[in-house]
Amino acid sequence: SMSAHLMSIRDNVLKDPDDYRLTRRFITTYLPNMVRTVESYAQLAGQGSGDQSDRIATLGQQIREFGTVIEDIDRACIENDLAALEAEVDALGTQLSRRLR
Repeated sequence: SMSAHLMSIRDNVLKDPDDYRLTRRFITTYLPNMVRTVESYAQLAGQGSGDQSDRIATLGQQIREFGTVIEDIDRACIENDLAALEAEVDALGTQLSRRLR
C-alpha cells in the first residue's frame, strides 16, 4: 500500500510542479529517513529473540503507521490537482458565458 501511494506521489510530482512544492519537505527530508528506517527494520526483522522479537514487532507496527501519512500526502496531491481543475473549469465557464451573451 505504501509503495503504491509513493508511486502515485512520484507520478503526481513529475506531472505537476505544484505537487512538488506541496510535498517538497516530505520528499527531501522525511522520505529518505523513512527508507533508512524501513531498511534497518528489514535487516533486524527475524534476527531477535525473546524481548528483542517483541520490540522488533512493535517497531514493525509503528512503521506500518507511516502508510497513513503517505496516503494523506498522496490525497493532498490529488486534491491540489482537483482544485486547479475546478478553478480552470470555473474560469472557462465564466468566459464562455460572457462570450455567449
